[in-house]
Amino acid sequence: MAGFKINQRAIDQMARELKKGFEQASKRHRIRIPVEADPPGMGTAGGIEEDPVASRALVWLGEQAAEHRGHFHELADFAEQEGLPNEEASGLALALQEHGLVHPLRTFDSSDSIVRLSDEGRLEIRRLSKLAADRVRRANHASAVLLRWLHDQDAAVESGQFVGTETAFYAGVALTEREIADAAAELVADGLAEGDTAPGDTRPAPIRITAAGTSRVRHGHHPRSSMNAQNETHHYYGVTIKGDMTGGSASTGDFTFNTTNGIDPEQLARLVRGLRELAPQLDLDPVDAGDYTAEVDALEQDGLDAEQGPRIWRRIARMMTARFGTSLADGAAQEVLEIASGLYG
Repeated sequence: MAGFKINQRAIDQMARELKKGFEQASKRHRIRIPVEADPPGMGTAGGIEEDPVASRALVWLGEQAAEHRGHFHELADFAEQEGLPNEEASGLALALQEHGLVHPLRTFDSSDSIVRLSDEGRLEIRRLSKLAADRVRRANHASAVLLRWLHDQDAAVESGQFVGTETAFYAGVALTEREIADAAAELVADGLAEGDTAPGDTRPAPIRITAAGTSRVRHGHHPRSSMNAQNETHHYYGVTIKGDMTGGSASTGDFTFNTTNGIDPEQLARLVRGLRELAPQLDLDPVDAGDYTAEVDALEQDGLDAEQGPRIWRRIARMMTARFGTSLADGAAQEVLEIASGLYG
């Protein structure tokens, strides 16, 4: 056709926006792989049991597929049923699709939240069903999500108020009142929360998070790691230490001294602060700037993890190298690089 031109620039922009949409959906609905599960591509799809919305959505799709096998289903119906914003349906579809759990309906005029279960999705639903019946895993998860909820409340509240909230789920099934009450009792017993009632008071006790509990949440540590650490024995350069060894320090009943184990939270905070201060100098376009900000946020949240931290930093370093070149001659960039090298090698 004479005079017809393909707007390659618009196509490239659209592709970048789609890529950003996938990445943002993945960050909102992080799908974690349990340590005992096979890695992706080896027979399992990865675990979504700790994502309260995505796991419920997958279970819902399983129920729909049981009635209409092989049919496509509109995740907007699930969002409406759960009282979620309409745009959440598209994010869920992207997250589930990225991990191979669903297939999208590909037509020009269809919604981007219409999907059907894949074979991997059916296997994942079966796995979720087994996890939902595992009392130990449910108890561990209840402690973690209750502690985070207490942190967000920033006040003394009855643990029973947590029942039925959006995050009070595991493997697509709601946590029970008993599970939440038991989790609250454990958190109080281990000093991660504290009660407000007087001794002998039989009413439900309002509880609030303690400084130790807040530290656990902000450093990304599971409450169980605090409970178990009190009885752990470590050997460090010929010295036997009973207690916790996290965040670059070892704590015993009598002493606290620095070690070289772990990732230093203070240095991680410096790195995140430096990366944010560096952002204007990168002069990124809006899409890349959004990606950079999301990666720095992810580093702040997961940078203490020995596996996640280095992986996130490498993605950020590639963005910096694209801007400054391999020399990274800028003074601020050099300082950031030195901090990151000390943390992640």
